[in-house]
Amino acid sequence: MILSLPKCALSTKEFNLLFLICVALLSTCNFVYSHVSLSFPKARKYDFDFLDNGRTKGPCGMPKGIERTSLPAGVQFNVTWHLAYPHKGGFRLELLDPSEKLILNLTQSSTSNPANNWIKDDDVTTQSYPVTLPKTLVCRGCTIRLLRQASEWGDKYTFWSCADVDIIPVSSIVTSKNAVCSGNGKFDKDLGACRCNRPYSGIVCQFLVNLFFNFVCSTFN
Repeated sequence: MILSLPKCALSTKEFNLLFLICVALLSTCNFVYSHVSLSFPKARKYDFDFLDNGRTKGPCGMPKGIERTSLPAGVQFNVTWHLAYPHKGGFRLELLDPSEKLILNLTQSSTSNPANNWIKDDDVTTQSYPVTLPKTLVCRGCTIRLLRQASEWGDKYTFWSCADVDIIPVSSIVTSKNAVCSGNGKFDKDLGACRCNRPYSGIVCQFLVNLFFNFVCSTFN
């Protein structure tokens, strides 16, 4: 028996547009993460998401690499991370010196637990936290470390993820090199921030804006 398939109601133009949308969606898909890994600043290579204090060596579970994120001193930005499972407990962000010794707790605030400075709130799916770097802080070869509790597996069980950073004073930033803007913009000393080239955005021009989706959304509402 031969089955007859219904004819497609889409025109060639509509089919091509649908095909492009599908391709764009697939290109923006991320791998599924089981636990936690920093996304900005970018985690050390290799940015495995299962690094913990039970199976890997501290303080990060991964040695330093050659890739660093440059940040201007005094900048305020969101530290972001992947989290696919809502573990119980809180999180903490720390700044480590070039020898990987703690020099600053970036999450010490009125909302943190005064006993151990873990940030704990009602939303266990939190994947970002705003931090402000001190204006007088200069720290090349330093590390931002994320600690995430998984207290359902034990009181001391913790995942960790580290990103290597250079914290540079605004007065010493060479605008012609633009390293602090990820090579995707220019640093404006008067503004104290990056002016990003299209299609980039973010505090250091770290995000690539999908212009195709912007076009589709603006065209078809």
